[in-house]
Amino acid sequence: MKPPSSEFDEDVNKLAAQYGSVAAGITILLAGIAGAPTPDLTQAQQRIRQSLTALLTLAVSWVNLHVPKVYRSGVEDSLRAIGVTSNDELRAQADEAMKNVEHQRAMQALAESLRDDLQGAAGGIERDANKTLNRIRQRNVQQALSSGSPLQPVEAFSQEIRDKGIGLTDKAGRRWGPEQYAAMSLRTHVATILNAGHINKALEMGSLYVKVFDGGPGDVDEPCQRANGQVWHVSHAIAEPLEHPNCRRSFAALDKDYSGKVDRSVE
Repeated sequence: MKPPSSEFDEDVNKLAAQYGSVAAGITILLAGIAGAPTPDLTQAQQRIRQSLTALLTLAVSWVNLHVPKVYRSGVEDSLRAIGVTSNDELRAQADEAMKNVEHQRAMQALAESLRDDLQGAAGGIERDANKTLNRIRQRNVQQALSSGSPLQPVEAFSQEIRDKGIGLTDKAGRRWGPEQYAAMSLRTHVATILNAGHINKALEMGSLYVKVFDGGPGDVDEPCQRANGQVWHVSHAIAEPLEHPNCRRSFAALDKDYSGKVDRSVE
C-alpha cells in the first residue's frame, strides 16, 4: 500500500526540479563569466538575484496552494479511518474542519515553516553563488597583478566551476544538490502536514489513539520498523509525526471507544 504522502510526489518533484534548474542556470552563468575577458560581476549578481526571486515566488505559490490541499487530505483520511464512507458526508465534514479557526491556525504555522525552509534553500544557493563570484573576482585581481602570466588556464577554471556546480550547505555542514534538498524538504513537510491534519481531526472527533503505518517504501530503519503497526496515544503521535527526514510515516485514527492494546501511551 502506498503511503498517503505519495499522492503529492509529482507536485513535490516538479517544484524540486525548479530548484535544480535555477542552480544549473546559475552554474552556467558563472562558468561563462569565469571565462570572459572582462566579466561584469555586478550584472551577474543581479541576474542571480532575479532568478532566485522568481524561484521564491513560485515556491510561495506552491505552499499557498498545496498546504491546504495536503492538510485537507489528512482530515479526510482521518474521517475515513473512523468509518465515514459517504462522499457527501466526508466532503461536508472536511469543509467544516477547514473553516475551523484552530485548523486554520495549524495550517498557517505549517505553511510558515515550509516557506522558511524553501526560502533558506534559496538563500543557500545564493550564498554558494556569491562564494563563486568572489573566487572569480579574486582571480581577476591576482591575474592583473601577475603581469599577464596565467595563474590557471581560463578553460580549466571555467570547467572547475561547472564540475562543482552550485549547491547549498545545511546546518549540519552537509552539502546538497538544490533539487535533492528541495525534494527532501518538501516530502518531509508534506508528510508532516498530512499527519497534522489527520491527528488534529482525530482529536476533534474524540479519538485518542491512532494506528501507525511506517513500512516504506524503500529502506526502512529499525525505529520505523518497530513503530509500524503499533497503536499510539495521539500525544505520542503529535510528538513523533515522523522519525526522520523523508519519512513516510502515517496514521489511522481509531474509534473514540477504542480499548485495545496500546504500545505507546500518553507522553
